[in-house]
Amino acid sequence: MSLNLDEAWIRNARTVEAFTCDAVFATPRPDARGALSAALLPPARDLFDALGLPISACGELPSTAVIGHEESLIRYYEAVIAILTRLGEPGNLSHPFPYFAVQPSIRSEDVSLTRFSWLDSVLETVEVLTALKDGPSAPDGLLWDDVDQGWAAHIVRGLGSIVVVEWNWEDEADTPEAASFDVERLAAQAEQALGRLTAIHGRLVQAFGHDYWSYRPPASRATPRPNAIRSFLDSLRRLGRTP
Repeated sequence: MSLNLDEAWIRNARTVEAFTCDAVFATPRPDARGALSAALLPPARDLFDALGLPISACGELPSTAVIGHEESLIRYYEAVIAILTRLGEPGNLSHPFPYFAVQPSIRSEDVSLTRFSWLDSVLETVEVLTALKDGPSAPDGLLWDDVDQGWAAHIVRGLGSIVVVEWNWEDEADTPEAASFDVERLAAQAEQALGRLTAIHGRLVQAFGHDYWSYRPPASRATPRPNAIRSFLDSLRRLGRTP
């Protein structure tokens, strides 16, 4: 299903009055399955306990809980690295997803309003938060968008609000549900989240001497080949068949 910026989903977006915008660090969830996730859950529980957070909140760790307590997060990642190394999972140390993933997040009444399914690095999170931060000075229209397998997202400014919508573009039956946020309040929260994320990320890289939270560029200096999926989707987009 494709969306146009002038369609009714923008006008009919659900207005969210109370919300929290932040960057979140991924951790195993309490109901995580599999030997690897089960091995990583105890250090995650220790982390949430050290931060005074309920274990039920495991899965997404907001930067607001980390700032000022970076050493607890460092101890958690030390445990993650040790466990992945011991279990012979070096591949999971070479990219953010899933054990070093970072995502933008907007929540309301402790319910996540966003998924950002294919975002998992600091850079991608910074891009989204920057688009939200710059919303008040941006002209009406599309501020940010992305598309990948089974997922697409638009962030749009219009009528003094920021509208966020995510949907499965491959499913014609999927009905996008858009949420609308006050542009000034969302921008202020995004700017604060950016500051916290920058500080925390810097401290983590300093502690480990390595950036586990970002994708490393290829070793070759040759121009990298574009992602095959994105190239295919871009071709369809030009034909008007995708968002």
